[in-house]
Amino acid sequence: MLRIARVSCLVVVLVLLGYGTFILGQSRSSYTSESSLQRLMEGNERFVEGKSLYLNKISHAQEISSQQDPFAVVICCNMCCSHSHVAPEAIFDQEPGSLAVIRVPGNAVGPEELSKIEFLTEKQHVPMIVVLGHQNCGAVRSVMQGNADETLHPHISSALEKAKGLPGDPVENAVKANLELVVDRLKSQPALSELIQKGQLAIQAGYYEVDKGRVELLSSLGNDH
Repeated sequence: MLRIARVSCLVVVLVLLGYGTFILGQSRSSYTSESSLQRLMEGNERFVEGKSLYLNKISHAQEISSQQDPFAVVICCNMCCSHSHVAPEAIFDQEPGSLAVIRVPGNAVGPEELSKIEFLTEKQHVPMIVVLGHQNCGAVRSVMQGNADETLHPHISSALEKAKGLPGDPVENAVKANLELVVDRLKSQPALSELIQKGQLAIQAGYYEVDKGRVELLSSLGNDH
């Protein structure tokens, strides 16, 4: 009897796991690049207007760990300067576990970050990547002032060259140029490029205006830089 009971419990667990996998797969398959970006920007609008729905939940680690079903990858600067307390989940007003956040200095995606991105997009079918930079970025300013470490400088130096001579704030210009270059690099990766061609993935650059709380999209969805 005890053996039968154990087998029965095992069957129930396997059925529930299978059902959960089906539900998650069904949920992910319902996401598109367009609907994911719309969801992000609607959330940012709520954040700007002070009408956030999920801000009070973001600190609950137990909720984040139990409700992992991301619909977008957000690549942001892990230095985040003096604004590191503002998380992408807050900026886009999304519930815990709905965003896969990858923090890296100056948005400089390397092999480790790329492997995570490819897993999320290929295996978990996340259809949207947002490369998020922000106003007065310390990583970019460090390179401009010659104070950055050697690993960061090569990633941002190309952006400085691209932004040279443009009117307006030089730091903002460099941050935006860097974001566009990162998007271009990601689009050139074979695995991501294939998903883009199949219409299963889009990559978008966004610039976070800290003083306004607003995210500015640097191009229309689907447009190449």
